[in-house]
Amino acid sequence: MPVAASAELITFIGVVTQMTAFALLSIVFLLLTRLSDRREYFQAWVVAWIFYTAALVVLVPAIANGRIVETLSFSNGGAWIALSVSCYVMFKLMTLTALLAGILQFCRHFSLKPYLVWMTPGIVVYTVITLSSARNALDVASWLAIPTVAVATYSAWLLWRLPRPRRTLGTRTACAALAMFAVAWALYLPAFSHVAAEPWHDHGGWRLVITQYNGFIDTFIGILLAIGMILIVLEDTLLEVRAAYRELTSTHEELRKESYVDPLTGALNRRAFDDGFGLDTALAAFGTVAMLDLDDLKPVNDKFGHEAGDRLLVWVVTALRSNLRPTDKLYRWGGDEFLLVLPRAAAEATVHRLREILGSIPPRPVVPGGQPQTPAVSIGAAEFTSGEAVDDAVQLADERMYLDKRQRKGLLKSGETQRKRAQKPANL
Repeated sequence: MPVAASAELITFIGVVTQMTAFALLSIVFLLLTRLSDRREYFQAWVVAWIFYTAALVVLVPAIANGRIVETLSFSNGGAWIALSVSCYVMFKLMTLTALLAGILQFCRHFSLKPYLVWMTPGIVVYTVITLSSARNALDVASWLAIPTVAVATYSAWLLWRLPRPRRTLGTRTACAALAMFAVAWALYLPAFSHVAAEPWHDHGGWRLVITQYNGFIDTFIGILLAIGMILIVLEDTLLEVRAAYRELTSTHEELRKESYVDPLTGALNRRAFDDGFGLDTALAAFGTVAMLDLDDLKPVNDKFGHEAGDRLLVWVVTALRSNLRPTDKLYRWGGDEFLLVLPRAAAEATVHRLREILGSIPPRPVVPGGQPQTPAVSIGAAEFTSGEAVDDAVQLADERMYLDKRQRKGLLKSGETQRKRAQKPANL
């Protein structure tokens, strides 16, 4: 087979291979558009691959007829070849425009509308200059090498200059592929120019090899670039998913914490204790639990209403919390019962300290203009030596609290009886 026929056959197979591969890539990118609805850069890349495939499709007639070195003319039966090459130039320039638009949008959140307004007339002008200056299809490829090298080099530089957090496998793969495109087309420029001047000369050389196998070279680099682009959008999606997960986790944690807080007093609730919330320090050490109960809440509620009783609860909790250590935890156990968990504290000292705190609460009226009152609180405390013993200590503290309540009420009744007897007149 003559060298010219063999070279043109290899070139044709290369273009068809490239066209088939890029058509499949265009389909893949179209299928991924739903994944990237809010990513304009990926939409631009989808358009770039479609234009690139279209450019190769319209070039096939010129390659198939073995007329890529024929003079471009609409006379002498060359109209279809000239039209094919003209469309190829237009589509190839559109490919470069969309590719660069996507890179700019990804790297710098570039505004696409002004960019497209300026680039559209530029594409038309460069197409006219190319077709008017080129003698044949190989000359056209030489002219296209200039913007291709410029766009590929600039795009690779933009990806290379990304800040460290954005230097991912996808960006580095796309950067490498674009750099390879720039180098390849920089070599195509002298090769196409030389072969166009002396079509398919008989001697070998790197120019002839590149001219024959450029389709295969572009196919390999294009697939590598597509992999990088797909990795970029997948990495971008993964970042969004992780950010959403962190936000969801944070929201869930806030809601969980809110579910552990008593809305009236601001103390932790019994659910928080059951789930072990706030007990990390206590469970890792010894300490004391104290159960507290307001003795006079029910009479206050009955006499002045629940709003007055709520105000009394808030006073007690405020006084306790202002005197606690950061490791001490206060839980609202029931209606008027509270549990204190105090790591590394002794029971006797705890009861004494709580009496001091509660005794320091200044008398306040539970209703506007009412008589100032001081809350009476029954206290029971028990020590624990390990986290496993906390529940038993809570039960024991509860029993001691009720014992204290009975003793206090007994003393009150005894004192009331003695007071009544003292006020009763003696029998004569």
